[in-house]
Amino acid sequence: MPSGPHSGAHLETLAAVASVMARSRDIFAAMDAALDALLPALGLDAGGVYVLDERSGELRAARSRGVSPEYLKEVARFSRDETLLGNTLEGEAPVVVADLAGSASARDAMRRLGIRSVAFVPLYAHGHARGVMPVGSFTVREFTPDDLRLLSAVGGMLGLAIDNERLAEQSRRHLGEVRMLWEIDRALGEDQPLDQVLSLLAREAAQFCGGDTAVILVEGEEAQVGGAHGSRALHAMGHPPALGGQQLALLLRETQPHLRRVETANGRWHAALVGVHAPQRQVGLLVVRPSDWDETELGPLATLAQRAALAVGKSRARG
Repeated sequence: MPSGPHSGAHLETLAAVASVMARSRDIFAAMDAALDALLPALGLDAGGVYVLDERSGELRAARSRGVSPEYLKEVARFSRDETLLGNTLEGEAPVVVADLAGSASARDAMRRLGIRSVAFVPLYAHGHARGVMPVGSFTVREFTPDDLRLLSAVGGMLGLAIDNERLAEQSRRHLGEVRMLWEIDRALGEDQPLDQVLSLLAREAAQFCGGDTAVILVEGEEAQVGGAHGSRALHAMGHPPALGGQQLALLLRETQPHLRRVETANGRWHAALVGVHAPQRQVGLLVVRPSDWDETELGPLATLAQRAALAVGKSRARG
């Protein structure tokens, strides 16, 4: 591969990557395009893209080339504290390991694969790390300055693509919240029966969180289902509804929305609990069993719980 400040082959590769990424329909297609162009252009044998999960701090494998599914299972996640990938996130330049076989920081799976020389490329956008792209070969080789400049440029494009995808997802979620609240407010404005409003609310919450939802109304020591969507949450709570054997009436004392681990005879699961507050007291719980939890969802769920309380208040006022 020719080397120098104006390597034509490297510029052609960069232009090809930029062109294909610009036409990519989603972030994963952009990652595939980057790997498919870079590996043959640089004479490399394997590579992947890891995206930084902002909630857990983990690096999670999103795409790979040149490795087996079995290997990928062993390296699907990395802690940010792990030296090789973690050090890459501390700077904006690629970190090169001349021979992985002699690195004490490498996982056994990486050595068993036979990868020798590796460049860990940070994916940055607006001064923040978004992930890492490791690329390497099964032989010991040198990464030239031009190689590293090309990898850095592609890493920057991928970082921006990941950032843009996250911004687009935030916009989609915001629009979803607006639509969700509009549907519920319309039902409230039409004075629909309480069971219909709560069933609608449970359905909207379930779709928003990607899980099952139940609205539990509590009167004294008794709890009953006011509305539900999906069967997993109801099945896990049993009849009468309880969480891990604990009466739901006792959980009303915990006023702040929170995530709770529940252990039952059927296994262990997580529930998001949000109180339904009427004036002067709490009348129920919004119980969500999400498929994958995001703490930012507690805010919209609290808003839904307020709508549930309004529905209960209007129903009782009508007698």
